[in-house]
Amino acid sequence: MNGAVPIVQGQQIPLLVFTQGAWRCALDISVVDRVVSMVEVTPLPKGPDRVLGVINVQGIVVPVIDARAGFGQSPRDVVPSDLLIMVHTTRRTVALVADTVVDVVSFSDLAQVDMAHILSNAGYVQGMVKLQDGLILIYNLEQFLSLNEEELLSQALGRL
Repeated sequence: MNGAVPIVQGQQIPLLVFTQGAWRCALDISVVDRVVSMVEVTPLPKGPDRVLGVINVQGIVVPVIDARAGFGQSPRDVVPSDLLIMVHTTRRTVALVADTVVDVVSFSDLAQVDMAHILSNAGYVQGMVKLQDGLILIYNLEQFLSLNEEELLSQALGRL
């Protein structure tokens, strides 16, 4: 799976729904490895701004990413009640900071709105689901970091 939600007409798509600030967000459940409590994050010198640092997960160095800035939200320090959603992309495993994990839900792909028609510059938001109680933004993990940010991250990790 490449982090993008597969769209097959009429298919039910399972999503992990979580919050980041005022936003409800979601990931295709197939890219989620696990959800863990916040741990101490070690700063990563010369890493991309969205990368808060790294953690050690069973001997593997995993970048910790905060997506709030991409939505115009102010970055904030992590707090002990935050969660880390461990996910895998085609390039690496990363941990996304979440305030809370809400639920795993399934919805019909027919309920999804393609974000390319609404926000052309929000590449890491693949789509949006409109529910009775609000909106859920669906992340495309493969677009989370720009090519430049990916290069900076690779270089910074190479120095460890």
